[in-house]
Amino acid sequence: MLIEFKILLLVAYSISSAIGLSLLKYFPVFSVQGLFGVFFYGGAFLFWITYIIKQMPLSSAFPIASGMIVVALFLVTFFIEKTFSWNELIGAIIIVIGISIIYFVPKKKKKKFRSIYE
Repeated sequence: MLIEFKILLLVAYSISSAIGLSLLKYFPVFSVQGLFGVFFYGGAFLFWITYIIKQMPLSSAFPIASGMIVVALFLVTFFIEKTFSWNELIGAIIIVIGISIIYFVPKKKKKKFRSIYE
């Protein structure tokens, strides 16, 4: 139950950040859409700083949150109907590969060194 809740928090953070970044990228900051972008992105940032980092180890939370860039790319494509470039597509693929490597490649066990004083 607790793990699902933490993942749900990261999903909420990622979606809020993606919406905020998308709005800020395509609209002026002082427009209505830009102010909503500041609200979503700023709220997600505060949520990240005050809650998510306290709930999960940073080594797990940050790679998942980095996926928000990919989420933002697809949200912009879906809602604003902007076509993305090859550079953006290649960047998104590299991000997904990096996150996959972090989570799915088995980690080597660290050797435990004994102290000479033991």
